[in-house]
Amino acid sequence: MEDDKIYLMPGDVVTLRQALPNKPTMIVVRKKTLSVRDGQQVGKVLQGIVCRWFTTDGHMEEALFSTKDLIKV
Repeated sequence: MEDDKIYLMPGDVVTLRQALPNKPTMIVVRKKTLSVRDGQQVGKVLQGIVCRWFTTDGHMEEALFSTKDLIKV
C-alpha cells in the first residue's frame, strides 16, 4: 500500500492543489493544532497549515489551509 501522506514543514514552498488562475506560491509558516480533551486524555488535533504569500501588488497575506489543499512546489 502506498503512503500518500505529505508532511509539510516550516519553510516549505507550496501552492494550492486546485487549478485556479493566479494561484499563489506560498511559504509554510507553521502547523496549527487544537488541544482537545476526551475524558482524562488530552490530545492535539491538526487544524491546518498556516501559509504566507505576497499578492501581485506587494501585500503580505496569511491564511490557514487544509493539508489536502496544498502541494509542494
